[in-house]
Amino acid sequence: MHNTEGYIAGSWKFLSLKYSRAFTDYFLVPDTKGTGYLDLSASYDLGGGWGVNGHVGHLTVHNFSEASYTDYRLGVTKDLGSGWTAAASLIDTNARDDCGAADVITGGEPYCFSKPDGGGVKTYRGGNGAVVLSIGKTF
Repeated sequence: MHNTEGYIAGSWKFLSLKYSRAFTDYFLVPDTKGTGYLDLSASYDLGGGWGVNGHVGHLTVHNFSEASYTDYRLGVTKDLGSGWTAAASLIDTNARDDCGAADVITGGEPYCFSKPDGGGVKTYRGGNGAVVLSIGKTF
């Protein structure tokens, strides 16, 4: 699976803005050529090795508005020294979450998924928010 898309971006101080547009069908979904994503992000150094970052983005799926959504991220980072960094982020979206069994079967909600569960089917919301903790090292 492949997508062909282009983007334009700019930045000023601690802010960046980027717009991406699909030149082919978006992830092979028929008739979605022209899908766009607008991304506004910020990253600010607080000093002492601490930083904050945020993001808001909006996906507009051409001819499939049920799949359009806005996503958000708010995070904090800490430089631990020697190339190590710790981070914590709260990530969420407003992707539709009315995940009834009929929606999964009929495809009515694009961000609802199901899997077998003890003889039945369990439904999951793909747009659930989460807290993400990470530690990384730059070499």
